[in-house]
Amino acid sequence: MADDALPSPDQLDLPENYPVAWEADVVLRDGSVAHVRPITPGDADGIRIFHGRQSEESIYLRFFAPIKQLSDKDVHRFTHVDYDARAAIVATIKDDIIGIARYDRLEDESVAEVAFNISDHYQGKGWGRSSWSTWRRSRRSGGSVASWPTSCPRTAR
Repeated sequence: MADDALPSPDQLDLPENYPVAWEADVVLRDGSVAHVRPITPGDADGIRIFHGRQSEESIYLRFFAPIKQLSDKDVHRFTHVDYDARAAIVATIKDDIIGIARYDRLEDESVAEVAFNISDHYQGKGWGRSSWSTWRRSRRSGGSVASWPTSCPRTAR
């Protein structure tokens, strides 16, 4: 294999249909750089750690309920996606997940439910807005999907 060739998904323990094109580095407003990539089943522990660090208010604004700990069923649902009708991306700094953006298409396939969950420490630094713009551009080739956020309106910063 050439030095600049990407390893196959099997070599990285990634799902076969993992959309490598969705990966990017994003410069946040404070100058830090987050790596954005599609979620994988291997992110289960990182999702639990991320959730455990969130404030009660952030958890409530994302889930509309005071969920102290994610269930195994929820973690599985969040990390096992098909990258088409259900997809999610994570932003990481070093190995820590600092944000999650996801969508789930509804019965009307032109509409999807969208959700963002950004680490309390990184809120207001531009990741949610910039990642959504980048993601929407990358998804246009697969058809337009109308969407709306599934979070309280006051979360936009």
